[in-house]
Amino acid sequence: MQIPRILKKIALFTTLLVSSKLVAQDFSQMAFSQLQSQANTLASEGRLVEALPLLEEIIKRVDSDSESEMSLDLLLYMTGNAEAQKYLKTKEAA
Repeated sequence: MQIPRILKKIALFTTLLVSSKLVAQDFSQMAFSQLQSQANTLASEGRLVEALPLLEEIIKRVDSDSESEMSLDLLLYMTGNAEAQKYLKTKEAA
């Protein structure tokens, strides 16, 4: 059974709306542990597109901290997956 085209568009719109609310937030003032926790929650729920702005803020902070021992490998992998999911969602809705 195929999902009707209109339902796909509604799902995409909802995802983009929620994502835009996350993008609109200023994560630069959020504590690092809060960023990690929120990104972790979204990622564990499979909501990487929504976690993307959080992941980008974490990467920015870790990258700018010369004393950080945190590896960027997993963060970059998750960011790449989020971008792929975003691309696929827009492609499905077309």
